[in-house]
Amino acid sequence: MIRWIPLLLTLGVAARQDEVPVLIVTGSHTHDWVNTTPILSKILGDSGRFKVTVTEDPAKDLTPQALAGIRLIVLHYRQNDKAATIELLDEKGQKTGQVREVPPHPNRWPEAAERALLAAVRDGAGCVALHYGTSAFDEPQASWPEYERLIGGGWRASKKQYGHGTMFQFKVKLIDREHPITRGMPAEFLHAKDELYHKSLMLEGNRVLATGFDDPEKGGKPCTGKDETLAWVRDYGKGRVFTTMLGHGPEQMRRSPGFRTLFARGCEWAATGAVTIPAPDALDAEPMK
Repeated sequence: MIRWIPLLLTLGVAARQDEVPVLIVTGSHTHDWVNTTPILSKILGDSGRFKVTVTEDPAKDLTPQALAGIRLIVLHYRQNDKAATIELLDEKGQKTGQVREVPPHPNRWPEAAERALLAAVRDGAGCVALHYGTSAFDEPQASWPEYERLIGGGWRASKKQYGHGTMFQFKVKLIDREHPITRGMPAEFLHAKDELYHKSLMLEGNRVLATGFDDPEKGGKPCTGKDETLAWVRDYGKGRVFTTMLGHGPEQMRRSPGFRTLFARGCEWAATGAVTIPAPDALDAEPMK
């Protein structure tokens, strides 16, 4: 079921005529989608630029009618063949003592839902994918090659283009500062302690915006000792696509002003082709052990 998140009302922000309708697609993941979805929604709501809707049942809710008025689709989803019990956190990241039981979702979506998503982006809706959501629909029983083309690659185990070392804190280097997303942002920012994905698949047509050094001294032997791609953009038909490999979980999203800024600006660009959300002068996360 699709539900509207009235963020602008709960945050006391005046509604704007130019709000961008955005749909966050979630409901299954092998990472903590239950506690990160409200954070992503709040990031967008705090900007005053978006009207946020969430679906936790994309197999049913991705229809041409439902997507007709949507200007941005955020893919925060991965199929999962196991049931999960997820502890619920409050807004400060503290455990509430409550849990949510999530059933398995092991397969691809119905063909009609997949067609509706691809058609919406081809016709001009923006699309954003993040972190391990880039690994979706890559396993043999759920392989969907067009999803990979939509997001431009990412964590693709079937092609042996994936991996990360131990979590560590690293700098995100904005290597293309001429793009609207990164224009006016600092040349680099210190991100929170996170998984630095390496060896990610990069498809032709990707424009790389950000990289990070995969330091073996911090992340261990699996690290490559190279600059690895962390964010890129591409076109899909008439649609604009922004993908970032940052954002493992609630702590990474909460503790990194750079992530929040990059995500919000990437969403606005994907939806509209322009960026009006300001970039703060200070984007560094607090140093972490």
